[in-house]
Amino acid sequence: MNRLLTLRYAIVSFLVSGAMLAAQAPAAPGASEPASPTAALVKQAQQLNNEGKQDEALASYRKALEISPNDADAHLGMGAALDLKGDYAEARRHLAKAIEVASTADARERAWRMMAFSYVFECNVGEAGKLEQQVFEARMGRQDFLSAADVANEAARLYLECGDINNAEKWYKTGYQAAQKPVALPLGECAGAHCGAARAA
Repeated sequence: MNRLLTLRYAIVSFLVSGAMLAAQAPAAPGASEPASPTAALVKQAQQLNNEGKQDEALASYRKALEISPNDADAHLGMGAALDLKGDYAEARRHLAKAIEVASTADARERAWRMMAFSYVFECNVGEAGKLEQQVFEARMGRQDFLSAADVANEAARLYLECGDINNAEKWYKTGYQAAQKPVALPLGECAGAHCGAARAA
């Protein structure tokens, strides 16, 4: 029960943070126009899901998908809500669709991470670890080291949820090592743990 509550909190936090990022995105030209019906339904469903009203959230997500069958956010949210209800196979069907139709690297990585959460509900840490590895490698490839470290720490926590101490320790070490990599900064600037190294150079 404690594991399920922890994962439920993680998924809700994940969705809330994603909604906040979307809300903070720069306004596009013509942003004064009302949101699309699909976007409005997805926003409503996210709020319902965050309030623990999964059945109502699912109804809103289904309406959104009737309008836009390939909406990645709707499939992602649908998967999260179904996971919270314990319908893991159906949840992963929607999460797989979210991965398939994702239009940006960020959207794809969010879907990979949500799929990892889904697998951990059943303690399938092998599949969860593969997905977190994909996200980690993508961010390392972009030299986004601090973000990659966050993903490594997230992977460690997922392994801990299922009692896999060895792999959790490995991921925590990986996250620490990623966070120590030098970050490219404009001339004369430094940040956080990298300031000392920059000044000593």
